Amino acid sequence: MHACPGAQLAREQVRATLEVLSRELPGLRLEGPVEMLPSLIHRSPAELFLTW
Repeated sequence: MHACPGAQLAREQVRATLEVLSRELPGLRLEGPVEMLPSLIHRSPAELFLTW
């Protein structure tokens, strides 16, 4: 199976970023449903609305 060499690093960066955001902004939460972009390669939201 093919995998991007930087995929694990990207996942770790997102995990660390979310950990810091949740610690520094404890009331941060999603506002509404998240629509994902249609793609066979990447999984990412079209938009991400947050409330604090």
